[in-house]
Amino acid sequence: MVQKTAENRGLTRAAEIYQDRGQRVRELKAAGKTIIGYHCCYVPVELLTAAGVVPFRIVGDTTTPTSVADSVLENEMCAWVRNCFEGLITGRLGFLDGMVVPHACNSVERIYGYWKQYGNLKYAQSLDVPHVFQRGTFQFFRQEIQDFKTSLERLTGSTISPEAVAAAIELHNRNRALVQHLYALRKESPPLVSGTEVLQTLVAGLSLPVEEFNHLLEEVIQEAEQRRGQIRGNPVRLLLHGCVVDNLPLLELLESFDSRIVIDDQPIGTRTFWFQVRTDGDPLLALSEAYLKAVRCPRTMMVERKNFEEGLKQRFEYLVDYAREFNVQGVVLHILRFCDPHQFDNPDLTNYLKAQGLSSVTLDEDYTVGNIGRLKTRVEAFIETLTL
Repeated sequence: MVQKTAENRGLTRAAEIYQDRGQRVRELKAAGKTIIGYHCCYVPVELLTAAGVVPFRIVGDTTTPTSVADSVLENEMCAWVRNCFEGLITGRLGFLDGMVVPHACNSVERIYGYWKQYGNLKYAQSLDVPHVFQRGTFQFFRQEIQDFKTSLERLTGSTISPEAVAAAIELHNRNRALVQHLYALRKESPPLVSGTEVLQTLVAGLSLPVEEFNHLLEEVIQEAEQRRGQIRGNPVRLLLHGCVVDNLPLLELLESFDSRIVIDDQPIGTRTFWFQVRTDGDPLLALSEAYLKAVRCPRTMMVERKNFEEGLKQRFEYLVDYAREFNVQGVVLHILRFCDPHQFDNPDLTNYLKAQGLSSVTLDEDYTVGNIGRLKTRVEAFIETLTL
């Protein structure tokens, strides 16, 4: 165990913020700042930063039942979307002044109207995100980003200058580079930081202004690097793919059998942080290209496939690249109930991974702490097969 010092407490601070991730934004709101929540990976947060408002990534709470939300929404809607909505109408997210919702999937798109109706928000904006790449796709999304920028200018009463957008891009590029640095520490054997610690840091950081998030990441990286030579072991190395994981219990379970999540492909993870936005030319077009090209999600078809096998390679080869780069032994495919995009992908993805020599297990759950417990035996059995 590494002793905590005043200079070595990044993970402790991340844990404190994680436990009450609304504390800092409530302080900022009391100081006069505007707090804008957003769903999913497709929102160009650079514009929120450039506008002088505080971006707040909306997450759920697996310990909270959705009894109030279920009186409004049908039970067949994504459990995570319903849980986030519960946070709005019960006051957990009552500090939000506004929200941005992209067309990430049907459930996220549909919840936009409910948030507008029930949220008592002074600002609401939707983003139409293309599902298929074709001629004009990037220009189309650039116009959506332009409309988003215009709406923020109306909200704040100030013009967002090209210089402000460029400065925000630099800040968020730094943020993504720091996250990638943190992930690189998991390539080592044993990993210098666990998947649980990384998720806790990211969930905490996504409730902060980007400058503060960057400082938190620097502290966490410094602390993790000091562990070299101080930790032992050879844990089973896992890749976590699938639906959003924004609470710790699932990762705590996956890492409870002398195993570690060393890389992920999920929304609060590589899908948010695994790219850079170019800093030359039109900044809005640069944002359009970066977010559409880099965010890997089953709701988007990257290119038109020539045949079925080529389509599988286009969709899933990056996961094999992750597995090789991080020396992964097994893949955990995580699906939230009623998430159609990931459910439809799962059979083809399972077969593709098997053909590439990667073992996988599918875990489906309903975004509740109680449901995590029933997965324990299955996780333990899978990890045992990886050590035979």
